Amino acid sequence: MQNILMLFKNEIKALIAFASKPSYEEDKQYFYPNLKRFGIVLLLDLILLALTTVLFYVVYLFGLDEILKYNETIKLFNEFPLWLVTLLIIVLVPIIEEFVFRFHLKYRRWVVNVYLPMVLILTCSFLISISSSPISICVTFVSLITLIFYIVFNQKTTNYIERIWIRKFNLVFYITTLLFALIHITNYELSLTVILLAPILILPQFIGGFFIGYLRVKAGFIWGVTLHMASNAILMLPLIISLSTAFPAVSIQNKEYNLDIEKVASNYKYDDFQTISKDSITINSYSFKKCLSLLLDKEEKSIEFDDSFMAMGLPQLKANVLLRIEYNSKNKKVNDSFLKKKNILKELQKAYRFTLTTKKETKVLYELYIQNSLKFNTNKENLKDNKISLKTDKNSVRISNGRVKDFITGLNDAYKEELMFYTNIDNGFRYSIDINRVPFKHLLSVLQKNYGLSFKKQEKNIEIINVTFE
Repeated sequence: MQNILMLFKNEIKALIAFASKPSYEEDKQYFYPNLKRFGIVLLLDLILLALTTVLFYVVYLFGLDEILKYNETIKLFNEFPLWLVTLLIIVLVPIIEEFVFRFHLKYRRWVVNVYLPMVLILTCSFLISISSSPISICVTFVSLITLIFYIVFNQKTTNYIERIWIRKFNLVFYITTLLFALIHITNYELSLTVILLAPILILPQFIGGFFIGYLRVKAGFIWGVTLHMASNAILMLPLIISLSTAFPAVSIQNKEYNLDIEKVASNYKYDDFQTISKDSITINSYSFKKCLSLLLDKEEKSIEFDDSFMAMGLPQLKANVLLRIEYNSKNKKVNDSFLKKKNILKELQKAYRFTLTTKKETKVLYELYIQNSLKFNTNKENLKDNKISLKTDKNSVRISNGRVKDFITGLNDAYKEELMFYTNIDNGFRYSIDINRVPFKHLLSVLQKNYGLSFKKQEKNIEIINVTFE
């Protein structure tokens, strides 16, 4: 025990000395001493990162939780399969970031000959993106080639860079660490608030970058990469495990109905549809939140998930897990869609262990109403079949043999990031409507011209349903 405490004491002293003046020299040690150092540095890194959560909690208390919620890293889980996100975060990203931000900390002429041209290329790409005229592209290209040749083939230039690199290594180290932290501000949706809070938001990356840089210099590049991978794995694995075990497949067969529920891959998100007929309900590639919206007969935006600080965004990720639900009634004489939905919801709550509570809130809504009855009624269906088909994708909103309320569901799904529609139209008729997914500013004219529908903005007191997982 005393030996372990002594190792910690010595490593903390070395870290403090390095922090006050980063030194260029590598400690020539064998594998096991470096392994001990790795373990101590990893533990200290995690302790300091845990302490930064206090600052994030302050941000949360001030009502700025939306900033923390919409993190680009979290969004990856909604866009790609879980195995790919795991590989990306724990393996590929650490390797790429270490090559970009810390491989050059040990000066080598060939490293400078690669890194400086790379920086110049990125700078020129940025300048070209600002002004893409042929003249500016030609001037930038010629300047780039000239600079690269000057750096690579001029011995005096490389010798000067080496002297500065070694003499001013503390600046090289901290500039690199700061750049590594700053690049992670892109994890958030940039705004004035995010920029003002940047010192807090990038603090974990700055601390992590410092420890990784220290280990890279003192033990070697591989140890730095390993520390980066280990930190990401420890921080993200609880989230990854929770998501991988969430929503197990459900298969129920009883006297009243057959029900099958399963997760589907995120790359099928544009194959989503729902079909409701006399005997069955089929929901394909709907998010869990969208499934609840359908089953509760509520709009998606009126359903909220537990967003407490300790939840760490997990309920929001679960809300976006895609499901496929197949329900078939065995009692052909009963044609009650409400009963079907109630049975599905009951089994969902039992299998996935969540509760529903309600509250009232005032929201800004858009009421859809009929402006031209004659034009709108030309879309009326006379089908005897009760089968409803609704499909929303990146290009259109299509409903077949559905109510106006079903069309509202499609509109809210298509424009979920911008606004919320509702309607009081409940005439019992069925319609077929197919509109292109145009920008919101053009939506009103499209609905008026093609379907005789219109909408107006107003405030309304609505029921909000809160979903809490056990």
